[in-house]
Amino acid sequence: MENVFRFQVLDSTNTKAISIAKEGLSEAVVIAKRQTGGRGRMGRSFASPEGGLYLSYLTDRLAPGASVLALTPAAALAVRRAITRTFGLSCAIKYPNDLILQDRKVCGILCESVAMEGRFCVVVGVGINVQTEICLDGMDQTSDYPPGALKDFCKKAEDPSSLTELESALIEELDALAGHFASGGSLDETEYRKHCINCPDIIVQY
Repeated sequence: MENVFRFQVLDSTNTKAISIAKEGLSEAVVIAKRQTGGRGRMGRSFASPEGGLYLSYLTDRLAPGASVLALTPAAALAVRRAITRTFGLSCAIKYPNDLILQDRKVCGILCESVAMEGRFCVVVGVGINVQTEICLDGMDQTSDYPPGALKDFCKKAEDPSSLTELESALIEELDALAGHFASGGSLDETEYRKHCINCPDIIVQY
């Protein structure tokens, strides 16, 4: 990826990526060490302290339509592969796109699209708890999957250089995902069902 923008702090990498798209750029990656207004699905907030990987991938290679809906679960598979490549960890997927390790949520994903005059762009936002210090005090104890960090499951994830390695793997996987969808591909439902712990009968309504 040629256009990689790095920031110490952003409110949201997805918000910045959408802003970049509106300025005319068609392909970019936005990375922040910390987010002050990280967003999840359905308007939920996403805690984003230092030690995590907060990355948004922008592309205009996908056409609008029903198949774009499959991008959300497909992104979960792509991020899962990046984590496995880097740390050897095997995450489960909580439908549609949270990644779970030993009953701890270690990653959230938010896919958004923006339609402009003559252009259509998609942003895949990923937040992975890598070296993040997780505090469970005061959290909603009714949650089935409270947050966890990769360092709690893999010693390699404690190494600061592992963030860079994971970043490279993630960009490669998301780039391959965009290329796959752009060429007419879609979600590998067999692979998705293999790893999803609460998979519905219909994953995507095409």
